[in-house]
Amino acid sequence: MAKGSHSKEYRREYYLRTLEKSRESRLAYRHKNLEKLREYGKQYDKNNQAAKAAREAFRRAQKLNATPKWLTKQHLDDIKVLYMKRSVLKLLTGIMYHVDHIVPLIHEDMCGLHVPWNLQLLPWNENLSKGNRV
Repeated sequence: MAKGSHSKEYRREYYLRTLEKSRESRLAYRHKNLEKLREYGKQYDKNNQAAKAAREAFRRAQKLNATPKWLTKQHLDDIKVLYMKRSVLKLLTGIMYHVDHIVPLIHEDMCGLHVPWNLQLLPWNENLSKGNRV
């Protein structure tokens, strides 16, 4: 078979077969080059302010649309407490934590809600390795 002439099925099987190894490789690279990647991200955002603004607006809209109107004041307070705990954990441990949606707000198969029972605190590296998976 000539180079580049693999069938669509073969490419799909290869992708699925190497998916986990590829994920692990990307995560290891990210961990090893974290500062370099952060600096690149800051520079990219600085050079692409319109794209950054659009991305942030989309995320805010998704979060607003995923926050039900029927949440009580107590529910909203519970969410705020979780974000405060995140800050306290960083001060105590020196490790950055993320407030993670257990069921993602944006997913091809489902959409989670921005509610206290769909939120959890995770160390940043666990959250980033989880990606958009449930």
